[in-house]
Amino acid sequence: MAITASFKNSIRNSKNSADKQTRASMAAFKFPLVISISLILLSFVPRVQGNSALVWSFWGAAATLLLWQAYLLFNSRNKNEEHVFSLVLRPQHYIQAMVQFSVYAYWGYYWRPVYDHAWLMLAQLLFAYTFDMLLAWSRRREYSLGFGPFPIIFSINLFLWFRDDWFYMQFVMIAVGFMGKEYVRWNRDGRSSHIFNPSAFALGLFSLVLIAHQHDWLDLGSGYRIDSYPGAEHLHVPLFSWLDCYVLLFHNTCRKYGGDYVVWSQCPVFR
Repeated sequence: MAITASFKNSIRNSKNSADKQTRASMAAFKFPLVISISLILLSFVPRVQGNSALVWSFWGAAATLLLWQAYLLFNSRNKNEEHVFSLVLRPQHYIQAMVQFSVYAYWGYYWRPVYDHAWLMLAQLLFAYTFDMLLAWSRRREYSLGFGPFPIIFSINLFLWFRDDWFYMQFVMIAVGFMGKEYVRWNRDGRSSHIFNPSAFALGLFSLVLIAHQHDWLDLGSGYRIDSYPGAEHLHVPLFSWLDCYVLLFHNTCRKYGGDYVVWSQCPVFR
């Protein structure tokens, strides 16, 4: 009798533990769900509503994310898979994002389309967070929630803006960048890490394809020189000021000032 009671208690405890794990996993799905719905709501702002292709790009991206969540949720319920995330704030991510944000703030002050593009950048951030989280869960690992997507999106948009009629390619490019981070990896000092910077991986690949097929006109900045924008002659002030702060915090002095010298000496904006 004692053995039977002990066995029943063990089963009951096991079920309770599984139920708690399932509830925690279900609660975690609320975060990507809210972000995906926010992406749909963002499609109703005037900047997006002005172009039907842009609206469909938003809806298509949101639908993809929602279907992916439904698939993972189904597996979580039927296979007892746990999907959770933890808050991890890394200074190198939010400091870099602040540097890039200052560049956009300065640039937009002189060239209005940058501020108009802010809605589209917000949509890309929402997509990036959800895609990165679902990709991590699909790989059966815990997701680290922080500022990581910010410098990736800001970096991509410093170099490549797809025109509104082709904006769905912007979401595809972001997805490729995060997949490169997740799948193209190596073991370094005993731990697995990605080889390529996600934004550089996506930008390099897409730029190569666009140039090779002579479709660089799909980029909104095609045909522009950086020194042709209003206020470009002083762009180095916010950029290098923030980079100096970055150096003091993370002690990348040699690499940073070496990069500064190359940029300063080769780019006509800074001479």
